[in-house]
Amino acid sequence: MTLDPNAEEGEARKCRIDELAPGMILQEELRSTEGSLLASKGQEVTSAVIFKLKNLHARGTIAGELMISTPKSSLAFSKGAS
Repeated sequence: MTLDPNAEEGEARKCRIDELAPGMILQEELRSTEGSLLASKGQEVTSAVIFKLKNLHARGTIAGELMISTPKSSLAFSKGAS
C-alpha cells in the first residue's frame, strides 16, 4: 500500500463499495460510467452516501471500487486530551 500525499489524516487504499463505512474520505472524484460527477474528492462517506453508491453500483452506473482514506480522528482526539 502507498500513502496518498493528498490524504491529510489516513492511509489511502482501494475499497469495494460493499466495504465502505461512515467516516471514510473519498480520495478521488466519483464519476458515473457516462462521466457525470457524482461525488468530489475529499467528500466524507455517510450512511446516505453508502446507500446511494450501493444502488448506483447495482445498476451498473459506477465501478465497484473507490480510492478512500480512513481518518485517524480518534487518535487525534486522544492526543489532544492528554
